[in-house]
Amino acid sequence: ELFTIIGVAPKQFTGTFAGAHIDVWVSITEIRWLGADVLTDRQRPSVHFIARLKNNISQDRASAVLNATAQQLERGYPRTESKRTGVEIVEATLLHGGLRKGVSIFLTLMLAVSGLVILTSLANVANLVLISAAGKRGEIAVRFALGAGRFSIFRQFLIENLLLTLSGGVTAFFLSMWCGTIIHSLNPIPSIPLQFDLGPDPRVFLFLVILSAIMGVLLGLVPQLQFRNSSLLPALQTEPGRATSSREGSRLRSAFVICQVAVSLVLLIGAALFFQSLRNAQFMSSGFEPERGLAVDVDL
Repeated sequence: ELFTIIGVAPKQFTGTFAGAHIDVWVSITEIRWLGADVLTDRQRPSVHFIARLKNNISQDRASAVLNATAQQLERGYPRTESKRTGVEIVEATLLHGGLRKGVSIFLTLMLAVSGLVILTSLANVANLVLISAAGKRGEIAVRFALGAGRFSIFRQFLIENLLLTLSGGVTAFFLSMWCGTIIHSLNPIPSIPLQFDLGPDPRVFLFLVILSAIMGVLLGLVPQLQFRNSSLLPALQTEPGRATSSREGSRLRSAFVICQVAVSLVLLIGAALFFQSLRNAQFMSSGFEPERGLAVDVDL
């Protein structure tokens, strides 16, 4: 087939369908290899167009006009097999129709799982912060006795935990870039070149920094809850180097442990159900013996 090139798209433009790696776009009038009646056969299920709406034309108005035209065509050229009629106008997104809904549900579920993992990590680190604060109980008691205010103590824990969470967030960002490269190389359909942009996104990095800062502030508040109502006098009376722990601090640590175990249990049960579903799908009866079978696609 001979074609005339009328334009070259930018390198970063990958089409209007997510994941599809398209090399060439061809005019609809030049697709003769699909059949001589490809443009006149009204039994074909669907045709997708991309268009721009004028500034003074709403999506509802355009839909009404196009559906009226489709009804006129239906009366003039009735179809016998397909009962689908009309025109549906949707926003130009990378995922269309039911595919968009399914992917949105899956990604929402993955986001919820990620949130549970973050919650588990926060409870784990909060426990470590409480243990570290208990070890500094004598130091904090001496500082209070010398006239230090609660804000200066809070500022110390805040700076320590911000450094901890921000360094962890930056490390996680670079680990996600590395994992994205591995995921990109795992193409489940080798015959179809898939293309997804899994590179670093400034919005993701900004979200990660904000989330890390919020976690750092929350972790900075944890020791304040431990020392809020407890007396620091026993800490001054203990032997040097010996950590003491208040009853309130023990309750906080117990609460964090319970939270961590509960969320981890939910994640483990969900993972077990997921793998069980995969196993059931793998061994589901197909109605025939698939061993030594071969699927062949013949294109004449």
